[in-house]
Amino acid sequence: MKKILCSWFMLLLLFAVSPLYAMDYILGVKGGYFFWEPSLKKSEINGFSQMDKGSGALYGPVFSVIFTPEISLSLSGLMGEQGTSWQTSRELNSQGKYVSGDFSFNSKRYDLDGALSYRLGESFKVFAGYKYMYLKSRMQYTEFRVDSNGKLEEVNIDDGEFKQPSHGPALGLGISIPLSKGYFFAVNLSGLYMKGKLEIQNKEYGGYESSNFTTPKVSDKDRNLKFDTEIWGGNLEPSVGVNMGEGMPIVTLGVRYQLLRIKYKSNTTQDALPSKAMNDKVYGVFVGVMYQI
Repeated sequence: MKKILCSWFMLLLLFAVSPLYAMDYILGVKGGYFFWEPSLKKSEINGFSQMDKGSGALYGPVFSVIFTPEISLSLSGLMGEQGTSWQTSRELNSQGKYVSGDFSFNSKRYDLDGALSYRLGESFKVFAGYKYMYLKSRMQYTEFRVDSNGKLEEVNIDDGEFKQPSHGPALGLGISIPLSKGYFFAVNLSGLYMKGKLEIQNKEYGGYESSNFTTPKVSDKDRNLKFDTEIWGGNLEPSVGVNMGEGMPIVTLGVRYQLLRIKYKSNTTQDALPSKAMNDKVYGVFVGVMYQI
């Protein structure tokens, strides 16, 4: 993946320093507040079915090179942290025990997008791109398991880490419509396909059993699960903006909605993730400020 990212930056650098092209550049930033509904909410991992949606601020750079009036190359990113916490109350698990507990799930997100665009006219463009996404999450919980008679049988304490890199190609269509002098409406719609991995690693696992609530269970730091992932989905990004004129910023206000269908694959038979694809959603409002130089 590092080779792919380096190739994008080398391509931009090559055109930027070449004396054969008279090009324009767009530099800017984009940031907003986004909600996240993880696919793991649909898993069979204890406590996840009652997970609340996560939220947090995401922000990142925008950089474009305009080679000709028809052709441009762009790089953009959204990075930040999103998190949630929730409680479960007497959730029946697969062992016939009722589980209650306090859970937290916090993620660092890195979304990087590159695209080569071709303008078909004043209002339409098509683009082909590549997306890299990396999530690093931490889940912490303390849960209590009781039998059907209400007898406490087990207390579990967990601190786990989730790493999920993925990447793949994208294709899309963009529309831009002028509204009045300086104002415009734009919308980008794209579909994508990615492959990646999910690794779940327990940094610490312990607790107590009913046979002896005074002595902790032996800590288990080596419970690891690994999955290959197959992802397909799309992005919808409508926005309104204003171009304030030469030497002034271009300001946009928009909404971003990303829906991914994630399928987790493993050769083992004891995994807690179902074989069917599960939805993963990110949506929110953003503001962008860009300068053309």
